[in-house]
Amino acid sequence: MSADAWTLAELTSRFLDRQRLARADGVSELPTAEVEPHDSSAGFAADPRSAWRDAVAALRWLGNEPVPGNVSPPPGWVSLVAIRFPAVALPFASGHFPQMVRDLSALLRRESKRMSEDGPIDFFQRSAFIAWVETTTSSGRFPEALLGLGLCRLSGDFDLAERFVAEVSPRVPKSWRAAWDNELAALAWFRGDQRGAEEIWKNLPERPPIVFNRGLAALFTGRAEEARQHFEFVCTQLPEDTSWHQLAEPYSALSLL
Repeated sequence: MSADAWTLAELTSRFLDRQRLARADGVSELPTAEVEPHDSSAGFAADPRSAWRDAVAALRWLGNEPVPGNVSPPPGWVSLVAIRFPAVALPFASGHFPQMVRDLSALLRRESKRMSEDGPIDFFQRSAFIAWVETTTSSGRFPEALLGLGLCRLSGDFDLAERFVAEVSPRVPKSWRAAWDNELAALAWFRGDQRGAEEIWKNLPERPPIVFNRGLAALFTGRAEEARQHFEFVCTQLPEDTSWHQLAEPYSALSLL
């Protein structure tokens, strides 16, 4: 067998291994022909399995109870990851994954386009996704309920997110209150209420996702030195091989420009 054939075989084997691991984690393959790129950075494809791990990271840092290892992504997660437009000012919150920040030119310009500007996005299995969110809301399970809010925000469905907040907020246990408040702040941030989001973050415990978000607020409201201090702290707390650490680094560097 030629070297080229062996390389193709190896690549195929690795691809199949990734698909097998993804299925084991509840992340299905992306349906062919369901995603059509529409932006200049569409060549970049985030791995749905890694993105899901990053999407629940905030809950692992903020909850006073362990996050179950078997929390699976909702229907439509794979296609949602594939079509999410590039973000710039991205809070460390559930449902978010650092791979969303992939437009360097927009980052250097410190653009802060809000998800709410485009409204809810359409994606494969959206109806099943909405059903998952509604079931999560009615069940009142935590941390799944927190993920429900984060994923509503990620999909740009702010009306559903607000209904979710009204129904779930009175039932949030004390052990998940800091994580819930972080979700509310992220929702305010993407609805354009930067001051309201920052006020919430200022009153939450000093843990890596919160300090990250304080740095984000400072960076995108012109307080570069304060932002740098926050991101430097975050980089000392998060493992270097984590995506959120790797996002804190360019934010920190941006504060020096």
